[in-house]
Amino acid sequence: MQMLHFGKTTKLIVAAVAALLLVSVALVSVAATASVAAVGNLLVWHYRTLNLPAPTGPYAVGRAGYDWTDPGRIDLLSDRAGEQRELAVWIWYPASPAADESYAPYLPLAWQAAWNQEQGIGRFIQSDPASINTYSIADAPVAQNGAGYPVIIMQPGMGPAAPDYTVYAENLASHGYVVVGINPAYSSNLIVFPDGRVVRRTDEGVIPENAGADDIDKDAARIGKVWSDDAIFVMDQLQRLNEDAASRFHNTLDLGHIGLFGHSFGGATAARVCKTDPRC
Repeated sequence: MQMLHFGKTTKLIVAAVAALLLVSVALVSVAATASVAAVGNLLVWHYRTLNLPAPTGPYAVGRAGYDWTDPGRIDLLSDRAGEQRELAVWIWYPASPAADESYAPYLPLAWQAAWNQEQGIGRFIQSDPASINTYSIADAPVAQNGAGYPVIIMQPGMGPAAPDYTVYAENLASHGYVVVGINPAYSSNLIVFPDGRVVRRTDEGVIPENAGADDIDKDAARIGKVWSDDAIFVMDQLQRLNEDAASRFHNTLDLGHIGLFGHSFGGATAARVCKTDPRC
């Protein structure tokens, strides 16, 4: 049998290649370990418990949801012709809950499912809605104070929805205000009606990012009119709730003291409503 003999140079090359292979394997192992650790940390962060800031007022906070349809308006923001304007409205209020009542989830289950689907894999870089703790008690009895509570109507920016402002709403309610959060259908990225229907933003319901100055003004006026009419319609509905003997809010709303506030486009809408409606 013929033996193979390697020279000094060949042996050095073989040793160098072996060393490089070992380093490569080590680097791959380190990278894989780091990736697993990063994913693990991301999941821990996503599912961690997040407690919202506690309300600072003396009242416990209740939260109720309503589905109101305005029979007098065709929804100009919907992508379905002839649809009546429909709003999902959240109300936070001073409450008198039973001792064993538990806090409501940040988002109801149907909202959570729709949000997870909407966000896709991107949801893992945000807090899981199911892990966010609120201080609201769903459908708790209204605290009776012998007088009506002043009302604040809240409108979000273009894209967000009323739940995004939970901290503000809970704190105001704890100080004796009834906070009415409007979810502007087809302008919010996502809303869910009490029956589980999911409504997403439409081209008609938002101002395009690449719109020119003239188009921005036209779209803002068109959408702003719808949002303003939403607030006026909600004030009408609150009057009905206050007069309805079967309503939890029967004779508890001080509709002589109504304020409006909003974020971004919602703030502009609030100013527009208060300029035209004497109830504000």
